[in-house]
Amino acid sequence: MKVRDFMTRDVVSLRPEESLKKAVEKLTSRGISGAPVTDGKKVVGILTERDVLEAIDVFFPKIRTDTGSFFSVLLSLLKSKDFSEIRKNAEKIRVKDVMKPCKVFISPDKDLLEAARLMNRHNVNRIPVVENGKLVGIITRADIIRAMT
Repeated sequence: MKVRDFMTRDVVSLRPEESLKKAVEKLTSRGISGAPVTDGKKVVGILTERDVLEAIDVFFPKIRTDTGSFFSVLLSLLKSKDFSEIRKNAEKIRVKDVMKPCKVFISPDKDLLEAARLMNRHNVNRIPVVENGKLVGIITRADIIRAMT
């Protein structure tokens, strides 16, 4: 089984100059938790829910939680008076300021088990699929699980 047989070809990608607000709207409207950041067809980074929450911690230091769990941070945001300020200022923050560099790529011709190994080894939930230096798809943990059924 090859990556190309299970990858998503219609990839939601983000641009480095895009606002964090617009990026989050894209992710939530599509029901996905992360996306590659591209400059043209070249992958330059990746943005995930965790990156967004870390950005809130960096750009809005008054909002702190004792644990790093998604739900505890979300709960503290919802209770915070600063939440409306975060939504307003998310238009000023750029994806390039929040994204992480993408260090893991895979070819569409690689075995699906290699994708699973890479995800496990690098503790990532998605890997951009790149061919000839260009983004051609994305493979996620969910894709691998679906391939098993």
